[in-house]
Amino acid sequence: MRALARPALEQLALGINPIAVRKAERESTIGRAWAKYFATVVKGRRSAVKVERVYKKDLAPWAGKPMGELRRDDVEKLLNQIAGCPAPVQAQRVLELFSRFARSPFRFPREACVLFRRV
Repeated sequence: MRALARPALEQLALGINPIAVRKAERESTIGRAWAKYFATVVKGRRSAVKVERVYKKDLAPWAGKPMGELRRDDVEKLLNQIAGCPAPVQAQRVLELFSRFARSPFRFPREACVLFRRV
């Protein structure tokens, strides 16, 4: 327990409010987290072009949304909308991409990760 509290105590000693820092991290938007994820994890891979295309086509409308506000219903609605299009395989690609993104170092708050588990 003390090991978990140590970083917070160090921040307090520097005059930083650790609760405000955590809140700001939770309020980070999907677009900002995606940019970090793409630059560090995806960029340089052969699949980078495909991954970027999937993001721009299907996930970019959520770029300004705070990660903490994303709910399972939102994800299900998006996947059902994509599956209803002429290319239903795209819904699986979006789910796979979002799942990898959610488990990355730039992931969503722990409670939001249940959104991206495969059904």
